[in-house]
Amino acid sequence: QQGGQQQGQGRRPVGPGGQAVPVMVDKVSLKTIPIEVTTIGNVEAYATVSVKAQVSGPLLEARFEQGAFVRKGQVLFKIDERPFQADLERTQAALARDKAVAANNRVDASRYKQLFAEGIVPEQQVNSFVSAADAADALVRSDEAAVKTAQLNLGYCTISAPIDGHTGSLMVQPGNLVRANDVPMVVINQINPVYVNF
Repeated sequence: QQGGQQQGQGRRPVGPGGQAVPVMVDKVSLKTIPIEVTTIGNVEAYATVSVKAQVSGPLLEARFEQGAFVRKGQVLFKIDERPFQADLERTQAALARDKAVAANNRVDASRYKQLFAEGIVPEQQVNSFVSAADAADALVRSDEAAVKTAQLNLGYCTISAPIDGHTGSLMVQPGNLVRANDVPMVVINQINPVYVNF
């Protein structure tokens, strides 16, 4: 029995072909090892902007290549601005005319107030001139608002990139009529930085 134990202790691991299997020995040590998890993820743009026209008119130019990287503020599209330029000039002319009328009405109102103080004209006539001057001032403020609107519309004829990013397909070709707040003209995706969802 004792001899059998000694024989068992002297045995070597034997492989399938009857050959000895090598045994490796190493020191046990504590290490940090990475834990890798394989899963499906989706890459999503950090920001996506659909560029639309804010005014209607013929599209004259598209100043970028499809799929190109564009910078914030870079001009992408030009819409025919001639009607909007004419509208701006018309509102500016109306403003100048109404300013002149308002200034004259204010002078008349001031003069009639003085005449009323001297007892030359009745109060009703003074009130009439003061009301006309107030109405003319209100018309001037309305004209100033119309000029600002016309300037905005003229500015909307030049469409710039709102963010840095890559453009998608050009959805409206030059020569087409674009409408305000209609279909997107191009979609820009910001991919630096980028989101990854798992």
